[in-house]
Amino acid sequence: MPRRAPIRSLALALLALLLGAEPAAAQMDPMEEQRCVWRCLANSRGASDPAYDACVRAQCTGRPPRSGAAPAAGGSAKDAPRQVPAPPARRDAWRSVTDLAYPAVAQCAPLPDRTSLCLVVSCPERGALALELFGLAPSHAGNPMRVTTTGAMFDLTLPPSASAAEGYRWPMPLGLAPALRIGNAATLEVIGRSFSLSLAGSDAAIGGVEARCR
Repeated sequence: MPRRAPIRSLALALLALLLGAEPAAAQMDPMEEQRCVWRCLANSRGASDPAYDACVRAQCTGRPPRSGAAPAAGGSAKDAPRQVPAPPARRDAWRSVTDLAYPAVAQCAPLPDRTSLCLVVSCPERGALALELFGLAPSHAGNPMRVTTTGAMFDLTLPPSASAAEGYRWPMPLGLAPALRIGNAATLEVIGRSFSLSLAGSDAAIGGVEARCR
């Protein structure tokens, strides 16, 4: 990342304090963070290993998105430079996934081992909107999953997955994308557990992916 002039850095710091937000560099893309935590877990003896905790603290907290990541939905790297991103309206708002090679937005829920379960709306190919799930081991393939939104319920089956980092993917079920754009929260039921996902910011985020997928 290019170095900023001292006056510019001071101005940005003051702006962050006035807005009551963390500095931009302290924010980390949820999918990038989830994959980082998975790498730490794979390179340790488990979630109780002090080496795992040290790895998460050193590598997965407060790290900005990679410089070669894809631009946010609805814009380009030139239109929205990473150095001065606008502060999110809410911490639980849906966010752009910047470490995938295609437009995608996600909402994540924490797991006990400090990894995250992330529901993703994406466009791997133009004209083919998709639903993805990251954070579960591939051994869960074949298990049922249910997404419940305001007035709607969608039942799916976890398809084969090569790895937790690659995740599970479905063609977007009919009616699910519009359902995720309204209401306050959705419920994700999978592997015998229930997760509440905020829908804050989902309308604009998912709408941006849909617009880039046409």
